[in-house]
Amino acid sequence: MTAGDIVGVHTLTFDVFGTILDLTGSVVPPLNAFLENKATSMSGDTLWGQWRARQRIEQYQDSLLFLGHSGYLETSRRALISA
Repeated sequence: MTAGDIVGVHTLTFDVFGTILDLTGSVVPPLNAFLENKATSMSGDTLWGQWRARQRIEQYQDSLLFLGHSGYLETSRRALISA
C-alpha cells in the first residue's frame, strides 16, 4: 500500500459491536438477577448464549427469505422470545 492508495479515503469505520464492547460481561449479571426469582434453572450465561445464537439465525433468515432488514430491535425481540 502506498500513500496514493488512500488519497480518496475520507472516513474509516469500525464494527465495535461484540469486538471491543464486552456485551457478555455487561448483560449476564442483570440476566442472572432477573432469572434469580423465576421458575427456571437457566443461568444468565445460558440465556445470553441462546439469545445471541438465535439472533444470528433471525438475521440470516431475513436475508435468506428476502425479508429485508428487520432491524436490531426486532430480531433481538424474536430471538429473546425463542430463547
